[in-house]
Amino acid sequence: MWLGDTPSEENWSDMFTKSIESAVLFKKLNDIVMGVTPTLYISPGAALMIRTGVGANTSELLRNARLLMENDES
Repeated sequence: MWLGDTPSEENWSDMFTKSIESAVLFKKLNDIVMGVTPTLYISPGAALMIRTGVGANTSELLRNARLLMENDES
């Protein structure tokens, strides 16, 4: 399981837990929830794992996770 940070402007569940000040953001999130313009946010870490084909080999997954953590620290 990959747990990545989702920015508020991409996180449709925020509209159920937070006050959305911007009408434009509210419309965007509402359209996602209602299925008008469904989108899927993919975090940079998950995108890297998808691009490199991680999943079949656990050691490769761990190596990429370490690489991501090292990049976040710098």
